[in-house]
Amino acid sequence: MDTTRTSSSWAGRLANLTGRGIPDTDPRIVECRRELAIRRLQRAVAAESGTLDADAIRAALLDPAEEVQPA
Repeated sequence: MDTTRTSSSWAGRLANLTGRGIPDTDPRIVECRRELAIRRLQRAVAAESGTLDADAIRAALLDPAEEVQPA
């Protein structure tokens, strides 16, 4: 995870790359999408921090058999 860039910076980089027609499989696009996904996950965890403890968060992330409904 690259902590030197903000979400806005990653989104701008992604927009720049996709705007130039760089394919989704390009490592730079993959990196941007990964970093943005990590930040979305961090925001979601932070929003639920008063409700969930570390064990519940860990279980939700590590148990792929658990069905998660989209918000």
